[in-house]
Amino acid sequence: MNHSQNFQSVQDQTQLGQLELSVHLFHEQQTFQLNSPINLVFEIRNHSPYAVKVLKWGTPLEGKFSREYFKISSDGNDIDYTGLVKKRVNPQPSDFIVIPAGGEVHQALDLQQAYAIEQPGIYQIKLKLPLLNIEYGNRKELVPFKGIHQLEIIIH
Repeated sequence: MNHSQNFQSVQDQTQLGQLELSVHLFHEQQTFQLNSPINLVFEIRNHSPYAVKVLKWGTPLEGKFSREYFKISSDGNDIDYTGLVKKRVNPQPSDFIVIPAGGEVHQALDLQQAYAIEQPGIYQIKLKLPLLNIEYGNRKELVPFKGIHQLEIIIH
């Protein structure tokens, strides 16, 4: 995905041996209209010299809301998450996505689909990233991402 200079981007990296992944959260515009789509893009880049498999569950890579991925607030007030919360058993191979060496995966989500954004204002959005379930080679890891992943948007 080719990102223009006006995209907001935040990232964090983790290393396990030679495993190196970065997480990015960005938007294509900072100003949105109330009751119109508010699309954010979540991306994982694999800087490692080998492919990795990432469990999509509990991340925006699912392509829909299955838990609260973001903490959203405006004027110090938290915005309610109104989406689904899924409980699951064991993942199947189709629940993982492969990120090739040097590759990336990304997924856009519309915040209006799962958050009660009902007033114009300035909104702060923080990524609530769980541990990522990663498989590479014969290793399986739960990878925590540390740091702050935050964006600000304006709703008119």
